[in-house]
Amino acid sequence: MALAVGPMLSLGLTREHLFTAIPQVEVQTVQDPYDVSILAPYKRFRDALLAKDVPALQSLLADSKGLYLEYQTALTLARLPNLSFSERLSYYPQALSLFTDDPLMVVDKKALWLEYAQTAESAGVNDTAIQAYQEALPSDEAIAGLKRLESNSFKLANSFLNASLYRESLRSLGDNDAPSISAPAYRWTYQNDEALSAYENWLAEEPSSFSAQLGRAWILYRLGRYDEADDAFATLSGTDALWGRALIAEAQGNFDKAIGYYLATRESRFLWEAARLYERNEQLPEALALYLNIAALGDDLNDDAAFRALTLAESLDDQASLDKAQSLLPKRSFFRLVRGEQFQIAFSEPQAPVTPYALDLALALEDVGDNNAALGELAFALRSAKDEATMVALAKALQDLGEYRHSSRAAESYLWRGSQNLDTWRLAYPKAYPAMVENEATKQELDPELVWAVMRVESRFFPRALSSANAKGLMQFIPSTWEWMAEYQKESPGDPYEPRDNIRYGTVYLRYLLNYFDGDVELAIPSYNGGQGYIRKLYESSAVAENKVDFYRLIDKRETREYLQKVMVDYAIYKALYALPE
Repeated sequence: MALAVGPMLSLGLTREHLFTAIPQVEVQTVQDPYDVSILAPYKRFRDALLAKDVPALQSLLADSKGLYLEYQTALTLARLPNLSFSERLSYYPQALSLFTDDPLMVVDKKALWLEYAQTAESAGVNDTAIQAYQEALPSDEAIAGLKRLESNSFKLANSFLNASLYRESLRSLGDNDAPSISAPAYRWTYQNDEALSAYENWLAEEPSSFSAQLGRAWILYRLGRYDEADDAFATLSGTDALWGRALIAEAQGNFDKAIGYYLATRESRFLWEAARLYERNEQLPEALALYLNIAALGDDLNDDAAFRALTLAESLDDQASLDKAQSLLPKRSFFRLVRGEQFQIAFSEPQAPVTPYALDLALALEDVGDNNAALGELAFALRSAKDEATMVALAKALQDLGEYRHSSRAAESYLWRGSQNLDTWRLAYPKAYPAMVENEATKQELDPELVWAVMRVESRFFPRALSSANAKGLMQFIPSTWEWMAEYQKESPGDPYEPRDNIRYGTVYLRYLLNYFDGDVELAIPSYNGGQGYIRKLYESSAVAENKVDFYRLIDKRETREYLQKVMVDYAIYKALYALPE
């Protein structure tokens, strides 16, 4: 289970409150609240911090392995003002190593890399600073830091290229000639003529470069020079080359040839395209056989393929294929809901509760007002929990403190193993931010379970989530949609990382989409991901003609197709779980 700890969960110390986070004990206090055995390590930390006693903090760092206190102490030493920049530098790698990777927690991880880079630059350790600034991209501060320190324009441009900062990469190159950098940068900024010229220059320097050959072939395809592109792809091996040739054949109306190329890839995403073309050619038995093969592969297209096979088998009156397709349709699939089935979950007897050490430690930390550390210790202990009962105890405590991401993911790992524990299921599908969700859902006449289902798929309840598409917060808004929602509500934009604002905007947007589609949830939900214009155009197209079965198959944005299925399954599970008595 990936676990990240940092300020986003209120589990880290910011510069602003680092030296005031521990409650001060007045001289007249009769008893120090830290004078309990379980808080002895935290008393050492508090006393060393108040005294800015570096040796004591270093000793504690060595003695607190496996605890959140290790992270807290490492970060404290990294930020301690009475240490030199050079002395502080060595503690950042330890803090970063404890901040486990999580793709949605990129904001805070990159902020820590930026801090490390700035400290290294202040210490004059430029190689380390450059590496850390590279990790902190694409922030403006990281861009500026790299420009200050990296004198080699080729290395600088390559750093920006690797961070997908293509225009910065081209600016950094200036008049310098580096086609292996400029060609992909031009390609991904859709400067096709410039990209083609750069790829050809690259090939003049390195005739055997596979990347240059493949990139040139794709640019030729993009420019509509199909014969040249096909000749270029034909000299190459691999899935991308076959895909390119399939697209060219399809664009030229040669569907049989396109099917052959798609089949040759042996990858489900391209086999799916071959099955689509079989159906277009009205080769339904061939399509049915291929859908059954895709369903047996077991990846994220298996349920789509099994459902399509069911549909075709019924139309062809092929009972054997119908039975096989039914057996391949996953137990909790969206398409079972479409066919009118209900999810059945048989729950076992509740497990006997346990009280792990971290729970007692967290309660003691709460008693002295250090909720920050209480959350941290629970999260660190959850990472190494060895059994379901321990996980349940720790996850419940985290959710009581308002932390849902790590706790729900830990619970879900037991669902994958077949858990029938009701507590585990509800922890995996929590009523996150209950007062906010229920209040805003009521205002918008929405089922709160639908809001939680969307939130679960979008951010897994992490309020500072940031996606690769720059979508932010619990309900994952890209900036343009966030600003539009503010305008729609006739207000200045709120803070997308503030749960109250994000939940409010999310429920307003869901209500808008439901109204737009006359209450049809199966159209509103994929619109939340793919846009209402795209969904309406597809649904009303001649290929779909408002037929839901064809609509499910022809959502050509794979992410949007899977998104619809995930949200609807989660919605059904939420409804089933919370219909049960507490």
